[in-house]
Amino acid sequence: MLKQFSELKDHHRYVLRLYRYTIRTTHFNVSSILYRKQITNKVREKINNNRNNKSSWSVRNLLEQLESLNRYIQSGEYKQAEKLLSESKKSDNLKQIKEAIVKITPKEQPPRQDPNLLRQSNILDKYIKIKRSQGKLPHQITKLMKRKLLLPAALDWHAKLKIARIEAQLEKGVPEVYLNYTRAGPSTIWFVRSPVNKKKAQSKKLSNLIETTRKENQDILDSLDVCKQNAEWALSEALWEETLLNGNILKFDDTENILKRVDKIVNSKELLSAGTVTENLKYKDGIPISVISWLSPISDTMNKLNNTVQKRARYFDRYKDNVILKDGHIDYYKKKTADMHLRRKARFQKMMEEDVPNRSIFDMNNNLYSILEKYKF
Repeated sequence: MLKQFSELKDHHRYVLRLYRYTIRTTHFNVSSILYRKQITNKVREKINNNRNNKSSWSVRNLLEQLESLNRYIQSGEYKQAEKLLSESKKSDNLKQIKEAIVKITPKEQPPRQDPNLLRQSNILDKYIKIKRSQGKLPHQITKLMKRKLLLPAALDWHAKLKIARIEAQLEKGVPEVYLNYTRAGPSTIWFVRSPVNKKKAQSKKLSNLIETTRKENQDILDSLDVCKQNAEWALSEALWEETLLNGNILKFDDTENILKRVDKIVNSKELLSAGTVTENLKYKDGIPISVISWLSPISDTMNKLNNTVQKRARYFDRYKDNVILKDGHIDYYKKKTADMHLRRKARFQKMMEEDVPNRSIFDMNNNLYSILEKYKF
């Protein structure tokens, strides 16, 4: 039987070999670390984005483009390579497919099921499964028997379990109010958690604060990653400049360590003549001026970004100590939780005394299930 090309091992093997060949070609022919990373990242992105592409014509075009990219890199035609990588044009075949999809009229959606009926159906299925496992129900049950006999019994069984859970909760007393936190990058956001402000009842202001802080901190962390990439490129340029100007061939492998040393040197502001090392002026740590001038702006930017993150983290710590713990937040939620508990207990007692004794299993408007809904349990 014929197979789709994406299921063939030869296709997978060819794509993998071509990808590895591209990485090697880029590594041996492109001297700029930054440009090398840009090429490999874009190639990896295109391959990942088309991993599930089932169009043979489209995949063939992409593989031909990857082969052309290798030729351009080997021959030093970097403008052509850049043009090929930046092309976002889609193939005619994909355009035709998209146009055909747009023309397809969507089918009418089936009517949505009533959520209450769906819940009751799930309760019935669970009840039947349990009773069958106990040997109390046969495997073949008619729809009429399910609807008329078993559904009322299942709803009554489910309601009794729910009442038992509510009684157990009320016997425990007033629910706990406690201090909770969530992480937003390097920041820790503290807040009071209680039954009156959890899940859907959580403050929209708090939800927006958590979401905004996470996004802002993530943007800063992404910016720091970009700075680290730029630092590698800047260090390469600085070392090349030092070689051209002074004939010194230097090598620094650990960019992060060099950034720390540059930051320390810039802060100390101490210049010494290091004629014993090179003829050029150097800082006391033995790093050329060219490296300092290239890396110090990046180091300064990274310091500012880190200071912003640390300042925000300190703000939330102070807010916990000075506002949440001292400004009566916990006492306020304790009072609200106690009031809620008393109201719930009174509502439950009223239900048990007035409605539950008069229930009827087969009356869908006066069974335990409907009574619990009436009292919002």
